[in-house]
Amino acid sequence: MGVIKYKNGLYRSSLGPKLQAFIEAKHNANSPYSSDYFTLHQFDLFVAEFFPNATTISKEMIEKWLEINSKFHINGQRRKFTPINQFCIFLNKQGIDCYQINSPFCGKGLKYQPHIFTDKEKVALFKSIDEYSEKLINSPIKQLIFPTIFRLIYCCGLRNSEARNLKCEDVNLEAGKLIIRRSKASAIIYSPKKEEDIKKIKEKIPEVEYFIEMKSDKKLEEKDVGLQYLIDLGKAIIKSGDNSFEKIEIDPEEFKILFFTSGTTSNAKGVMLNNRNLAENINAVSAYVKLYPIDMLFSVLPLHHCYESTIGFLLPMATG
Repeated sequence: MGVIKYKNGLYRSSLGPKLQAFIEAKHNANSPYSSDYFTLHQFDLFVAEFFPNATTISKEMIEKWLEINSKFHINGQRRKFTPINQFCIFLNKQGIDCYQINSPFCGKGLKYQPHIFTDKEKVALFKSIDEYSEKLINSPIKQLIFPTIFRLIYCCGLRNSEARNLKCEDVNLEAGKLIIRRSKASAIIYSPKKEEDIKKIKEKIPEVEYFIEMKSDKKLEEKDVGLQYLIDLGKAIIKSGDNSFEKIEIDPEEFKILFFTSGTTSNAKGVMLNNRNLAENINAVSAYVKLYPIDMLFSVLPLHHCYESTIGFLLPMATG
């Protein structure tokens, strides 16, 4: 059997192509999925050794995997199991029947009592990191990277992956600003109050095709355009009898939007929703709430919240 390429090496098991498809699905959803590569590689080697002819994930396979990793702390076991459980969910959605269990590792990790550091403790913490970095004499670059990454995570509230993926052009020390690249958005809709901020970052995000200013009828000029202009243009197109937009084929299962959980009880997580998810949410509300053209909505939550985006933004648009 041949080997299947993946980011950090090669897949060697019979599940290699499926693992590759799983990783690509994560990447298409704008998830770097870098921290779980090693676990998936270990699982691939495990399957190649113990289940060389496997076409799916069986109960025996899961139990054997859990047994091998039982020596780890419970949170370590969770990190070994969670990517595999996500892979099982992916396979089931692809119509490939595989074993999936409600393992205790699927829930949240152990809860720890929060600790508020004193100024003395914080000084000691930073000092220990700097002293550790000085010992890395064989890697001068790491001597600089370790203290910097630690300060970015601690002082800026960045996740590990966000700090690791920062580029020099994303950091503006004079303005004290960082650009976190996540959404891969092709358009940005912004309030007039944010116009100056948009001007400052526009050249740094060339992947964005349109900058749409709210409460503006500005015609399209390079990448800038007003939201009201687009609305009026759409009305004119409809009035002319052009209804070609109604013939656009929509895949209900196509990934369409990436929401982030609030992070109130745990780290914020990206949630992938497809067209069907959004439509079902809007249709469910429409059965209880009737909107009219004269209605006005007051939005409190940010638009990247699921509730605000679907009910405060998409529902009014869907009902005209």
